[in-house]
Amino acid sequence: MKKLILIIVIFQSQIFFAGEKDLYVPAIKFPFWTVSAEGGLIAPLGNFGNLYNNSPSAGFELEYHPFHRLALFFNPQYDFLSAKDNSYNGTAGYVELGAGAKLFMGKASETFFVEAGIGDYFYYYTSNITNNNTTHIQGSFAVKAGIGGNLPITERIMFFLKTDFHMVFTPSSKTFYPGLYSGFRLKL
Repeated sequence: MKKLILIIVIFQSQIFFAGEKDLYVPAIKFPFWTVSAEGGLIAPLGNFGNLYNNSPSAGFELEYHPFHRLALFFNPQYDFLSAKDNSYNGTAGYVELGAGAKLFMGKASETFFVEAGIGDYFYYYTSNITNNNTTHIQGSFAVKAGIGGNLPITERIMFFLKTDFHMVFTPSSKTFYPGLYSGFRLKL
């Protein structure tokens, strides 16, 4: 985990301190939309971490950029939870339906960003006891915050890397987990 954090910090510092001559920076006309496909890894913490291993995540993001340095986003995500207990005979996951805002910073236009959002996260699990499948679904309010960076490849395509910290307000306690995500963003 320490190596992963170090890689993120190095990547972010390269983007943040890069001059406009160092990166491809297209001329941007506002407003515009982007869509991205992303994948990543979540690392459950606390009691949540006692139940589940680090698990893959996949989703997409739709962004609206009304003007320079601001974007509003909608980000559905699916976390494929992997149980630590090998005797568990079922599946589990989180369906995240989140929305929020991104604030872009740095010398080069729209490279480094901070983001914050809210959403409804649906935790579900199925259990198969004596061939009797039972599905449980529980929705909870959640907040997330994170940092990231876009690396423009062409005028319409960007590679991005971001990390978010999620806090889900479940009825009995709070669930915490960080996530690391990357993917490609397409300007529409």
